[in-house]
Parts: sequence; structure tokens; C-alpha cells
Amino acid sequence: MNNISKNIIKYRKQSKMSQEKLAERSDISVGYLSKLERSISDNVSVTILLRIATALDVTLNDLAYENNEKITDIKPNQRELNRLLTDMNDETSEQLCQNIIDSIELLNNK
Repeated sequence: MNNISKNIIKYRKQSKMSQEKLAERSDISVGYLSKLERSISDNVSVTILLRIATALDVTLNDLAYENNEKITDIKPNQRELNRLLTDMNDETSEQLCQNIIDSIELLNNK
């Protein structure tokens, strides 16, 4: 089981949320969430992970890292960006995420 799968389960249980409730709040099917929790689906989009993280009130870092410690507290602008991305359609959100990543990489290479 990969870190994301373990952490989705961990944070879902900490929130006392059923798979059905998390799936509903994340706007994904229960079957897909079940596959994510069982590490059956390896091809998950950033948009889906953002939806799950937002529904669980955690960050993407919280879902991704093995130690399950919060790397940093989520800042207000990060929370707002997560909310806005979650509210967009998948294609637009993925393109915007890629643009943000590209911009950050450009800044880091200066």
C-alpha cells in the first residue's frame, strides 16, 4: 500500500468519515475512492487529490508523505487556491496546476 493510500485512510478515519461521505465531498465515486485506498489506481490526478485533501481538511503534503506529519500549516492563500482548483472542471484545473508548476520551475532556475 502506498503512502497516499495509507494517508487517505488515516485522515478519513481521523475525521470519522465513511468512504461514502468522503467520496461525496470529493465528488468522486465510492468505487474509485476504494481503489485509491487499496492502491489499485496508480493514475490519480492532482485535481482528485486536491478534492480529497480539501474534503479531509489536509494538504497534498499530508496525503503524500510517509511520516504523516504536517510539513507546514496550510496558509490562507494555499487553502483558497485549493478551494478554487477544486471548484474548477478537471481539465481547467489540471492545466492551471501545470502552469503554476512551470512558473515555479522557471523561478527556481533563475
